[in-house]
Amino acid sequence: MKDLRLFMPVIFTFIMIVAVIFTFTPQFEKASVAPNVLMGGNLLLFVVTIATIAFQKKALSHANPNVFIRSIMSSMLLKMLIGAAAVLIYVQMHPDTYSRYGIFGTMIFYLVYLSVEVFVVMKLNRKKNA
Repeated sequence: MKDLRLFMPVIFTFIMIVAVIFTFTPQFEKASVAPNVLMGGNLLLFVVTIATIAFQKKALSHANPNVFIRSIMSSMLLKMLIGAAAVLIYVQMHPDTYSRYGIFGTMIFYLVYLSVEVFVVMKLNRKKNA
């Protein structure tokens, strides 16, 4: 139950982005932004953010503060590599019809998820036993 409450900001962010994508799908299509790319990027970022928060929560329990710093750096590198790999795979699968604006929209989602992740980890770090 505690862990679910920890992930609530991330779940709320995911639901809000999905609602925005569904609500503005016609406008996105008019602006040449593929809603399926936005949805796929949102799902990928949601899963990776949940994994990195769990990874950082585990690192906060170590007595050595360097473990936490390494976990932050490695999770950032992991998110960048997964994001870059996803973009490369998407462009290779659809070389002529890929949605450039969909990729840029997903980059904005990355910033949103990064902000939520920092908020959650800072909240975890305020606790005495963290």
